[in-house]
Amino acid sequence: MKNSTKTEKCALIFAGGNFPDKNKALPLLNRILANLTCEQNFSISSSRQNTVMLAADSGLVCAHNYGLNCQYFLGDMDSVPEDLAKQYKNLETFTFEKDKDYSDTELAFMKAEETGCGFNILVGGSGGRMDHFLALFAMFAQKNYPDIWLTEENIFICLDFPASANICVSGLSPKDAVSVFAVTVPPYFCAQNKTEKPVCKSKNLVWELDNLDWHKGFYSLSNRVAAPDEALELKAENGRFILVLPLNPELNLKFF
Repeated sequence: MKNSTKTEKCALIFAGGNFPDKNKALPLLNRILANLTCEQNFSISSSRQNTVMLAADSGLVCAHNYGLNCQYFLGDMDSVPEDLAKQYKNLETFTFEKDKDYSDTELAFMKAEETGCGFNILVGGSGGRMDHFLALFAMFAQKNYPDIWLTEENIFICLDFPASANICVSGLSPKDAVSVFAVTVPPYFCAQNKTEKPVCKSKNLVWELDNLDWHKGFYSLSNRVAAPDEALELKAENGRFILVLPLNPELNLKFF
C-alpha cells in the first residue's frame, strides 16, 4: 500500500462507461478490502469505517447496479441518467462545468485524497470511446493513480516502488493471461534513481521478468503461471508497473 499502515482508508471510485458484472466484482472487492483493512468477512455494503465510495458522473449507474450507496457524487453531470440522479438527490454532490481541466474521474480521485484515502480502487470506465479508456490508463503515471482498476474483463494492479511494490496472487489457472507493463512516463520510469533501470522481479511465471529491459519499451504480454498450485509473486524493485489479469472472482490478492 502507499503507506505502511493497513488500516488507512480506501477509496472505491465508480467511473462511467462499462463496468464488470457485480457477481464477479463484489466477491473480489470484498476479498481485496478484507486483506487491505484486516477485517475478516468484510462487506462493502455495511462497512463505512475504512472505505469511502465515490461516483464520477454516470459511475452512479454502476454503484446503483451493485446496490451500494456512495458518500460523494461528482462531475459535470452530462452522462448520468436524470431519473437516476433524482433518486440520489440527497447525496453529497459536487457539480462542475463541462469545460474543465480535469475529467470527472480525476476529480473523484482528488476528492478521495482530500478525505484521507491512501489506496484507490477504480471500477468501470471501459468500453465506448477509446480516448476515454486511454485517459484512465494514463492516470497510472499521475500522483493520484488507481492501485487497482476493475474493468469488464480485467483487473489492473499497480506496483509502485517503494509504496506498494510487492504482490502475491493466488487463484490463477495456466490458461489465465498475465501481462506486465512499465509506466514509462518520468519520474516513475525510474522512481528512486534516474540513473538506474526499472526492475520488476517475478516468481512462478513461465517467462520470468527479472532480466526484461523495460528501458527499451519491452513488456510481458500473455504470460502465464508456471505452477497453478503456487502463488504468483511480483516485486517492483525500482519504478512503477501495471499487472493485468483476467477478472476472476476467485483471485486472492495480497500486497506485502
